[in-house]
Amino acid sequence: MMAGYDPDAKTNFDGMLMYFKHHPSSINHHLMAWNQVKDSSLTEKNSDDATDGDMDIAYALLLADKQWGSTGSYNYKKEAIDIINALMATNVNHETEQMIMGDFTEKGEPFYNDVRSSDIMPDHFKAFAEATGNAEWLKISDYSYRLLTTLQKKYSPIAGLFPDFVRNKGNKPRPAGPYFMEKGQDGYYNYNACRLPWRLACDYLVSGDTRAKNLLTPINSWIINRCKTDPEKIRDGYDLSGKPTIGASGDNIAFIGSFGVGAMIDASNQVWLNRIWDYAANEVIGDEEYYGNTLKMLYMITISGNWWSVPVNNKQ
Repeated sequence: MMAGYDPDAKTNFDGMLMYFKHHPSSINHHLMAWNQVKDSSLTEKNSDDATDGDMDIAYALLLADKQWGSTGSYNYKKEAIDIINALMATNVNHETEQMIMGDFTEKGEPFYNDVRSSDIMPDHFKAFAEATGNAEWLKISDYSYRLLTTLQKKYSPIAGLFPDFVRNKGNKPRPAGPYFMEKGQDGYYNYNACRLPWRLACDYLVSGDTRAKNLLTPINSWIINRCKTDPEKIRDGYDLSGKPTIGASGDNIAFIGSFGVGAMIDASNQVWLNRIWDYAANEVIGDEEYYGNTLKMLYMITISGNWWSVPVNNKQ
């Protein structure tokens, strides 16, 4: 997406692709080990994959194919399809049609029926279906929208928020309890779920899917009213009723920027969107670590109108 502005974009991208290929998951070698150690002499722990990371890698390779073609040093399209097919093989629960959190679990094992909300990327699902011709990706998109709609109506009818992790035994989704996977806020709107407004808005912006708009509308109404159009009042963690979680600190771009992208679904949110843009544009890099700064760039690319979908050949 930055190739029109950065002459080194392809060189850097190919370097990242080489790194990816040299650090595979120990379970599915077409995917990437999520945990990388600085000292290669150390024994690598947690060498399975993280579904959301590999989904973004596959999507990036589809973008690379549209931007540069696949006749150079790397066949980007083939690399992307290899990852997409690998995800379908080990990272999809074919009974619930939901993404599994990683290739570390199988049917009958813990976490197999459960969902990490950051793995829900409807625009990626649609791009994967387009690239491979596998319509199951569209089922996954449909079932993901059903899951989010059920969660929102039952557990967060006012704020419209989603939890970081979802228990989904018997296809009856509910927020996970404390320390289900990571920490005490696993059932709240935290550092995984905070990406969902961005992910959903991307699908609406490129495909016009009204299901995304329907999910984002109550979120926009709640956060704008709660913060009185002041982005600095956004906290980095909420329970599903919309109250800041215990220990939630000050403003964080991972949350603020995502709400900004979510606001793009309706022109009536323009004042709020402008204020979030100004906040992001004036925030210095030193205020955030890698997570916030990476998301900040992606959010600003989207808000500025430079996000594009894979099926459309609109390279820069």
